[in-house]
Amino acid sequence: MKAIFWKEAREKALWALLGLLVISGCLCLALTVVSHRNDRSFGSSDIHTFMSESVQLTMIYGCPAIGLMLGFLATIGDSRRDRWGFLVHRPIRRQAIFAGKAFAGLLLYVLATAIPWLCAAGWAAWPGHLAAPFLPQMLLPGVADITIGMAWFFAGMLIGIRQARWWGSRLLPLGLVLIVSLAATNARTWAWAMVIASSSVLTLLLAAWGSFLVGGATARQPLTTRWATGVSLIAGLWVVLWVCAMIPCAILTIYEETQRYSYAMDRNGNPVLVTEKGWYVTDISDLSGKTISGYNGKYRRRYSDDAFLLDTDGFYAKYTPFGYHWEYSLLFPLCSGQVQTNAYYVHHNRLIWYYDQQTRLLTDRLGANGWESRTTSLQPFLAKPVYIPWYSDFIYEDGVYHLFYSPEPGQLSKVWTPDQGEVVLVRNSMDVNGRTKIVLLTNRRLLVFSCELLRGLEVDWWNQPLAVINMPQDVKQAREVTYGWGGKPGERLAVLQQDESGQGKAFQADVRTSKVDHLVDLPALHKSTRVSQKVQYQIGAFLWPWMWTVNQELRKNALDNPEVLIASACWLVFGMMVCQCLLARYQRNLATKITWAGLSIALGPVTVLTMLCLRDWPARERCEGCGKMRAVDQMTCGHCQAAWPAVRRDGTEVLA
Repeated sequence: MKAIFWKEAREKALWALLGLLVISGCLCLALTVVSHRNDRSFGSSDIHTFMSESVQLTMIYGCPAIGLMLGFLATIGDSRRDRWGFLVHRPIRRQAIFAGKAFAGLLLYVLATAIPWLCAAGWAAWPGHLAAPFLPQMLLPGVADITIGMAWFFAGMLIGIRQARWWGSRLLPLGLVLIVSLAATNARTWAWAMVIASSSVLTLLLAAWGSFLVGGATARQPLTTRWATGVSLIAGLWVVLWVCAMIPCAILTIYEETQRYSYAMDRNGNPVLVTEKGWYVTDISDLSGKTISGYNGKYRRRYSDDAFLLDTDGFYAKYTPFGYHWEYSLLFPLCSGQVQTNAYYVHHNRLIWYYDQQTRLLTDRLGANGWESRTTSLQPFLAKPVYIPWYSDFIYEDGVYHLFYSPEPGQLSKVWTPDQGEVVLVRNSMDVNGRTKIVLLTNRRLLVFSCELLRGLEVDWWNQPLAVINMPQDVKQAREVTYGWGGKPGERLAVLQQDESGQGKAFQADVRTSKVDHLVDLPALHKSTRVSQKVQYQIGAFLWPWMWTVNQELRKNALDNPEVLIASACWLVFGMMVCQCLLARYQRNLATKITWAGLSIALGPVTVLTMLCLRDWPARERCEGCGKMRAVDQMTCGHCQAAWPAVRRDGTEVLA
């Protein structure tokens, strides 16, 4: 095994060195760009941080590429020009040969990816290199990326050793690692990403090991490794079929024009029902179904200065982390209020860190009780941040904090507190006659504040809201609410509150008195199913008939469209029948038939393609006893139980 290990290490060292140089160059370029960025894009985590998108994408794409290359090179050379026969006839077990190749390849892969990653992390953590915080947890995404690359390494080994056509099933294991890479990268936590990556590494390790033991064949593998190979082939088939099926769906989506219904408000703030087809509005009617006056044909909807509909604003969540890569990158850039200073809100410890742009060193940290340099114990912000702006207002679930720069620089005070049981959901702003108004949405109220200076102070509008509007029903999510100025701007606020089905409330409120009037109930909207959506349902039923059971939205759509359930049942029966017919045709035993029947019920028609890729299908000859076709690998005929006839003698036999 040592000889195999050193042989593989010597042969693949140059390839590993090439991968190390490429990934090192990409990381150096990404960090150089990040360290010299001077623009201040609002809300971007790609400013002076080690968790920048360019650095993370280098690892996301670099690790799989290097792993696949080294794994493929470890086995493809031994499967060509009868080198396999020379290799396995050495006085060493095949398990030891595989272990030597795998250990050498994995060691080179880890060195080629971990060394650049650790060097880049060390450079970013060194004070004076990046004017941003560095947390030890920022190393974890790279660990997950390297683990995912190990799955690509064993996928490359499996592809190189399998005895299958290149245009057939040989490349199908790539489907499994593609799914794993997408699932792990988009996992909400690092722990789930590691679980997904580790399980895929184990599966592909077993599949590559089993294929290596039998020289790339599938049918002669041990049962455990055959199951692992089957999982990799099923995933690849799913990816191929999904890509092929989405092409007609995309074409249908582009060219079909299905009517869509939504609620909006007219210029006076009254709720109306809008019917759209394609890019055009085909009808605008009140809730009773009567077309509004002045509308006499279709037109293209505009979202500013619209002739019929009110220009409205909505709420949306800011700074939502997506995937485990951003779990440790929530370093929100703030307006520091000082020249040549960077400020970041660090989600990990809920403090605000200040860095000098010239020296790129930490100057101070700000907590709920003030500056770290002016207090003995710094207290973090306890509530969840809702809005971290460029300026001095920090909005949390438990209220609004303001950072004053006069009369004492850096004085932090709480300027607005919600009622008991009330939680701030989101903050927005709107322009009224050239003046900015702040709109604050809680789970119970909608508040409007003026941004005008009062009594010469920097900010005092939080104590005197222009309007406090009680919502007719509690707000669960911020995106449920849209609003706009009905009639004269600045006097009456028109609000729509509706759930995903469109059901909800519409009302108007006087800004001066906060009185709610014109309260109207909104019925649920009629949902029209598009042709492309129906085709997608049928494709989903073919790929996996039980897909509608694992997702609430798919389950709801399946119950609303019974043809999806009917198609799923038909595909299940079809897959099981085809599998049983093939197994009976080649005279397989009862246990094999029961196993594949269970797989057909669990996976659907894709089981047929998997069975064709996994099993050997021998030739068939006509039985001399019954005249029916029989498989040549069976000792007796499956129809008449007759044995093979003896070889006829022609007198030329040496041994009679």
